[in-house]
Amino acid sequence: MQIDDLYHKVISKFPDANRMHYCESLIYRTQKDLSATSCFIKKRKLKTLLKAAISEMKKIKIE
Repeated sequence: MQIDDLYHKVISKFPDANRMHYCESLIYRTQKDLSATSCFIKKRKLKTLLKAAISEMKKIKIE
């Protein structure tokens, strides 16, 4: 939630299924962006976003 402002303000209030779908989509897009960039700073930010999305998916599955 702290990394993705849209998720924090909007998506986090949706049912679990919608939140899972958003995280899955975010992971897919982030992995694609990671493979397409060579910028070290951008890669670091994308890796942080990817870790956060995976962590959020795990949290949703536990709930």
